[in-house]
Amino acid sequence: MEAPVRDSRISRRRFLAFGAAGATVALLSACGQGSTPAAPAKPAEPAKPAEAAKPAAPAAAGQPSEAKPAAQAAPAKVAGQVNLTWITPAEVGPERDFYTGFAQEFEKQNPNVKISVSYEGWADYQTKLPTILAGGAIPDLIHLHASIAQDYGLRGAVRDMFEYMKKDNVNKDDFFPFLLDQMTDFKTKAKLWAVPKDSAVYAVYYNKDLFDKAKVAYPKPDWTFAEFRETAKKLTLDKNGTPATDSKFDASNIAQWGMNWGNNATDSPLPGSDLWQMVAWGQAGPWFSDDLKQAYFDDQAHIEFVQAVIDMRCQDRSIPQSGDSMGQGDAFRNQLVAMGIYHHSQTFFYKQEKKTFNFDVVYPPAGPKGQFNAAGCSGYTIPTKAQHPDEAWAFLKFLVSPANVTPMVKFKRWGAPIKESEQYLLPDDNIPANFKPVLYDPMIGQSKVQTKHIIYPPYLGEMRQIWKTEYDETFNCGGGTIAEASKRAQPQIQELLDKAWKA
Repeated sequence: MEAPVRDSRISRRRFLAFGAAGATVALLSACGQGSTPAAPAKPAEPAKPAEAAKPAAPAAAGQPSEAKPAAQAAPAKVAGQVNLTWITPAEVGPERDFYTGFAQEFEKQNPNVKISVSYEGWADYQTKLPTILAGGAIPDLIHLHASIAQDYGLRGAVRDMFEYMKKDNVNKDDFFPFLLDQMTDFKTKAKLWAVPKDSAVYAVYYNKDLFDKAKVAYPKPDWTFAEFRETAKKLTLDKNGTPATDSKFDASNIAQWGMNWGNNATDSPLPGSDLWQMVAWGQAGPWFSDDLKQAYFDDQAHIEFVQAVIDMRCQDRSIPQSGDSMGQGDAFRNQLVAMGIYHHSQTFFYKQEKKTFNFDVVYPPAGPKGQFNAAGCSGYTIPTKAQHPDEAWAFLKFLVSPANVTPMVKFKRWGAPIKESEQYLLPDDNIPANFKPVLYDPMIGQSKVQTKHIIYPPYLGEMRQIWKTEYDETFNCGGGTIAEASKRAQPQIQELLDKAWKA
């Protein structure tokens, strides 16, 4: 853990004390062991941004224990000095600079409140959060990634943020609806487990220089999966420059792949990973019913979709296999793959690293079910047992107000949770040329391509373990078929959904 940013912040000793008391006891409306969700890309560390503007009026992680949800206590007014505790992941550099500035500004406007903040790295935060909430000193405000929001809400570890929004007339329409949907209770559709604090929307990035060199046409906005697969194959080259479409292609000496798989340890075509979900939606539809009562892993369309991606990896060789160790940083930015699925921050990192090749973005391939963009977010929420919920809510509103969201979005690294600020994510230099139509217009409803939130079901940690057990051999070209793996996985996933609805 990093040292506190300033003296009034939480000390290392006090932070560790949050969890020590509850590490070995049963967890009440807190969290247990589980797998860690995939973390968003870490921000780069360019020059420190300008001080945050003064805000206007507010316009595997572990899983919670099986304890029954606690009743949400009414926010209590606290007189006198308040020490507000805030714990959040934030990397050293501009992210912490922004947050520290926001905390200092809030303290200036609210002299009776002092904010003690503890910053964590992503991996540390996700693994420590269950212990923190099991301890005796519950923080007042926490960061909650959407991938674990349903688990924490299901066990009553966090409060209903819709109650606070309603009390203060905070307009839900200010936020992107698909982000609110992602954080909303899957059972009632009426409780919000965290207020979105950012956004990430995905697209297919492609290297125009590598396309030009291989004399391959750029992707069209309405391209099909068959065209996508053939394009990836044409852009896969051995060390002699021979493409995978040629009978002389040497699959044992590949120098360039057509399409990126993602992280070999965390990504796959299944919904345990974010990257391929929007492709799956177009080809086969959602992985779960809207009410999360039914899973579709043994559905024929989903089997065929996943098998096609595996065939790209194991037969076409157009996607790197787990043994293809590239070891040179980001595969796309280092031109080892011609295409990859990334969210908008790929543009930010490309420019921070001063890359010079030409690139653009395009929608995922269209399919019989349509064509979609995928969106995800993190949020802020108040633990059920927070000592200062009113002050925490005031600070939360402050953090997600346009005056504080906008300067972060202008930095071009983080997307906005609110409609008003997202326009500032658009590149000032119009690079890539299709950033607006592909990554922005669908968000605001100005495209035939629909933006949908990535569905993170309850017990996602357990599901990821099931997928790993049942699919990994096939994913790694070791034998078996997706149909066989799906037949084994489907009843296990369905059992977890049934369990969630009975909880």
